[in-house]
Amino acid sequence: MNRLALLVIGLTLAPTHASAQPIAVPDVGSAGVGVFAHRTYRDFKLSNGDRWSAGWTRNGLLVHATVAHRVVFMATGSYERPYTDSRYPGRIYQGLGIGGGATFYPVIAGAYRIGASFRWYRHTWLDQSIQHFDKAAEGTSVALQVERGFKRRLLNALVWVAPAYLRDRTSEHRGIYPESALASSNNLGAICGASLALWGHLDPYVQLGVVEHLQTQVGVSYIY
Repeated sequence: MNRLALLVIGLTLAPTHASAQPIAVPDVGSAGVGVFAHRTYRDFKLSNGDRWSAGWTRNGLLVHATVAHRVVFMATGSYERPYTDSRYPGRIYQGLGIGGGATFYPVIAGAYRIGASFRWYRHTWLDQSIQHFDKAAEGTSVALQVERGFKRRLLNALVWVAPAYLRDRTSEHRGIYPESALASSNNLGAICGASLALWGHLDPYVQLGVVEHLQTQVGVSYIY
């Protein structure tokens, strides 16, 4: 399968919350495809001034393509078969997620890279029941990261750290009624992470975000 085919498959899975993708990828190939799991936990301020906390998990597929070692484009997608939830009697939810992002490296000096990253992701839970009580979670992140690579014969490691803007938004929509939404307000935080490129192709990674609470993400991709 050639690199263009991989990119087309990835964009089909995700034609378009940010932190569903790592902000750094190893510069050892031109394209990669993989899976991820991301856990988000945020605080939201209600209209009456009270604070409400919510957490959710997203799992899905990702694809990334490197252009001239300075620009990385990334797309993600996920799908959940219809299921029921005891917290919402009578509802049947089907999950769909789409996302994307890009990283640009203006500075590359030996084992060091400085990059600017943007990520966006939206996961929607569509209610297939007669209630039509849909839910959605959307996230956006902007980061300025410093990366350091370590190369050995069969192992390449990459670590990164970055100040970041991490914004999350949740919403609900029932039938013909207007949408109700909440957005996070304390959005300045930091991201750090590490990955290993094993045998030049297999790339497991972990990424942590700190904004109000710890945000966790793990995944693995195969680089072509």
